Amino acid sequence: MCLALEHTTKEYIPKYVNNIIQNNLNEKNRLNHIIKECDLKTIDLLHEIELNNIKGMYHAWLIIIELKKVREIRRKAKDVLEVWRVADNFKKAPEKMQYKNVMNVIRKRIYELKHRYYYPKAKGKI
Repeated sequence: MCLALEHTTKEYIPKYVNNIIQNNLNEKNRLNHIIKECDLKTIDLLHEIELNNIKGMYHAWLIIIELKKVREIRRKAKDVLEVWRVADNFKKAPEKMQYKNVMNVIRKRIYELKHRYYYPKAKGKI
């Protein structure tokens, strides 16, 4: 095996991944802030529906569009945080997981996030 390739796979890549993980603490904080802001906006929209008089279908449609946008932004931020959670497992136990295994786990998680299905939790009428 080429010594440069061996060096790259055994030493450089784990250090590179660890550097990415360490340097992205600010990114995680930013994403958590986005999620918090989206939660507050969702609450505001739900209170608007609950407490204000909806003025026709157009007004209702605008609220639905805004709610959908907020939920999409929140979902994207949560998905990125979920991938980072998987990557953090590599940082905690690098000797147990090889780089290739970590990348496979991350790819699998990204696939699962893209192809998920929501199962309603509330059954029947309230």
